[in-house]
Amino acid sequence: DREGNVVIAPEYEALGAFRDEKAFGVRSGVPGFVSKTGKFHELPALRSIAAQARRVQYIRDYNVFLAAYEKHQGIIDASGKWLLKPKYELIFFPRKSVGETKGTLWTRKKRLQFDPNTWEVTDDYIGDPLGNGFYAARGADFQYQIIDKSGAAISEEKFSSLSLRENGAIKFSQKRET
Repeated sequence: DREGNVVIAPEYEALGAFRDEKAFGVRSGVPGFVSKTGKFHELPALRSIAAQARRVQYIRDYNVFLAAYEKHQGIIDASGKWLLKPKYELIFFPRKSVGETKGTLWTRKKRLQFDPNTWEVTDDYIGDPLGNGFYAARGADFQYQIIDKSGAAISEEKFSSLSLRENGAIKFSQKRET
């Protein structure tokens, strides 16, 4: 706590940030939610997945879990039901702050999209709407390029990050320089 007292004992292999009075944690290989008082609520349906996966991460905005194995990732709900089976190399969730409605999947260098409401996967890819008909496409090299709705490149430059500001400006950076 703010006074330096231990409120939750250091017995967790993983512990996320607190929001809505709880945080996702893994204690002795068992996934669950931890209250701010240290009470642990186990999620038994995720126990076998947590034992096999390299990492299980709670995606709070979508109330689902990302299960990362050695080479693949998938999405499960708290009941242990697979929403996206673990066959994707990387999964990126949409950022609600910039109005995205679809997430991005990579599999064997192919970019796919998924709808986080229906979990339907499509093979089209346009992400990060920047306004005025411009988008940022993130390639397999993890660099963004500004494109139009048809997918044609507008910029020759590639950026390590792009984000829309409330005033309509685009903040971008290359090699950690803004």
